[in-house]
This record gives sequence, structure tokens and C-alpha cells, in this order.
Amino acid sequence: MTGTGRLTTHVLDTAHGRPAAGMGIALYRIDGEVRTALAHAVTNADGRCDAPLLDGAGMEAGSYVLEFGVGAYFSALTGAPSPFHSTVVIRFEIAGHPPHFLLLKQAEASLCTQNPGFPEPLCLRASLPVLTGWWRGDFDFAEARRQGLALDGPKALVRAFPGWFQRYMLAGIPPVAKESSA
Repeated sequence: MTGTGRLTTHVLDTAHGRPAAGMGIALYRIDGEVRTALAHAVTNADGRCDAPLLDGAGMEAGSYVLEFGVGAYFSALTGAPSPFHSTVVIRFEIAGHPPHFLLLKQAEASLCTQNPGFPEPLCLRASLPVLTGWWRGDFDFAEARRQGLALDGPKALVRAFPGWFQRYMLAGIPPVAKESSA
């Protein structure tokens, strides 16, 4: 199925409290063992790409990989070799429904169905509604787990995972109660 959504990303450098300007990003489609480059971009001053990485007719159901050049980014900032992985890989699936989704920031996690040949110390599996519902604050992490969010990897990484993402700024603020009509 071809969709009408778009794939964008926003990369934040939480270590320095600013957008990650100048980080290289690559997008690949995965078909079995074949890896096809779809887009290469560098984040702008706001930590975003100037155009969607994928949109319109390109939004097809399938497996994709986003690679973030975090090693080169941090080396450019400090002038020294980066202590981080050179590349953070996020593997995700676009299901056969019209997608419009968020890829959350700064993580060493992969949303995966098979290993694309890079280290995947932590594997997260969740439907998009569950992952974004947790991010938006519709429910807490324990409820996301009950709704099917699964993490596989070392226990320390699994325990740390919920703290890796800055959640939506209104997460945790309950909706205004509707007034009952008397």
C-alpha cells in the first residue's frame, strides 16, 4: 500500500540542551537481504531535515532503517573521537495503513524485525498507536507494556529505556474534565 503520510525526524542533543545541527542521517528500505538507500540528509540549525525523508508515493508498507551519525556529530563538537557508537540505527516497519508517525529522539534502540548488520543492544516492539500514546502521555509506561510494548535486551537498558526520551510537553497533564449538563 502507498500512503500519503510523511517521515520526518527531529534530533535533539540533550547532552548540550540544543538541537543536533549538522548530524548526518541516512534512510534505507530493507527487502530481505537487500538494502536500498532512499535519502541522505544533514540536520539544520533546528535539528530537523529541510524536507521529509519520505513522503507521498514513497510511503510504502515495508521495513526501513534510519541511521544517525552520532559519532561524527559529537567528534565535530569536541574535536576528539566520540565515546558513542558511530551510528545509531533505528529499524521500523510501516504497516499497511496510512502512516504519519514520530521517531523519538536520541536513543540507542532499534525498532526491528531482523538485524540489518549493526549492533542492536535493545530491541523495542510496539504498534505505532501504543508507542505514540505513551509518548503523548495518554497512558504511563506500565500501561504501554500491558498494551503490547515489548523490550528485549540487557536488563539495565530495559530499565533505563523510559528515561531516554523527552516526552511530549503536555504529557502527564490530564484533560480538562467536561462539565456535566444538569
